[in-house]
Amino acid sequence: MSATGGQVPLLGLTAQEQQSIEDGLRRRRLHAEIERRLEQERIAASWKMPDWRVSLTDDFKIVDDAPIPMTVAELHPTGCNTLLAAMYKTGKSSLLINLFRSLLDGEPFLGIYPITFTGRVCYWNYELTEQQFISWLRRHGIRNTDGASVLNLRGHPMPLHVPQVRDEVIERMWQYEINFWIIDPFSKAYRGPENDNEKVGHWLDNLDVIKASAGISDLVMAAHFGRAEHEQGAEHVRGATVLDDWADVRWLLTKDKEEYRYFRADGRDVEVDETRLEFDESTGRLTAVGGSRSTAKFMNVVTSVVDAVAATPGMNKRALRAAITGKNEAKDAAIKWAIDHSRIITKIEGSAVCHYPGHIGPRTVFPNLPDSDSNA
Repeated sequence: MSATGGQVPLLGLTAQEQQSIEDGLRRRRLHAEIERRLEQERIAASWKMPDWRVSLTDDFKIVDDAPIPMTVAELHPTGCNTLLAAMYKTGKSSLLINLFRSLLDGEPFLGIYPITFTGRVCYWNYELTEQQFISWLRRHGIRNTDGASVLNLRGHPMPLHVPQVRDEVIERMWQYEINFWIIDPFSKAYRGPENDNEKVGHWLDNLDVIKASAGISDLVMAAHFGRAEHEQGAEHVRGATVLDDWADVRWLLTKDKEEYRYFRADGRDVEVDETRLEFDESTGRLTAVGGSRSTAKFMNVVTSVVDAVAATPGMNKRALRAAITGKNEAKDAAIKWAIDHSRIITKIEGSAVCHYPGHIGPRTVFPNLPDSDSNA
């Protein structure tokens, strides 16, 4: 054992070289301890105890039972963190820009969800080039441009775990009086190992610290699904599970095999069923038009029923079943729906029930069916 440091001497080193190593290790340990204590001092300087009342009795006296305020009706409770989880190339930036415009101009989000918000909105754009992003915003015809603050960060990392960076962000947020913060997307904003729950959790903690310190009420951040196909209802973002856990609310943006986009939401005080989104390419605006992926799939079977009857009027049920694909249960449900809604009609001919074209077109009875190949 070495008399100097209790370490086994490294073979081939002189006593002087061994001593230099020991001295270097001591200096590095001393430097690490200095950094640790400085970090503790920085944390202690900005930390304060949150409101902590003596008893639940006091909480009941102070906190009323008013309805939970919603910044975006049905979709985003005021003060919460919402995570937009999106499939690859489904138009998540388009959705966030639609939210941006709705918050600024007070227009219903997706055409149907009222906005209750007054204040300034900050958008951190990591994905699009500055010219492309500003061009997209201009196309939306935003009126309240003075209420918007945009930070284009493509190629410009923001290491929020560094105290000096975090403090400058807080100061700038205060200076610009930001109330609502949009980050697009997580994968570019966070530049660490995305599967490391501890590191991702610390980064998310920094977002919450910035929100609280800068007086920001609301945050919406986009994240991607993994490239693997997800079963409907089991969608989740790629990477650390803490990301899904952190969000108060999840918005999910998906698409079907026909490339139609669908939106739904779930979370604390939020439960909104899936609806199809229609995209206006000239304005960039998205509108919720109703109809889920399962509804669209069912109506595709109905269309097959109608087409088969139109091609061969007078066919009986057995022949009609044979003319379309799918399970008999789904076929029978689609045939019944088509009859109930006059898409096809039946006539008794001898002992057989025969099917003939009806008098009502598919879009008339189900106006929310996909009727174009618009992409968001």
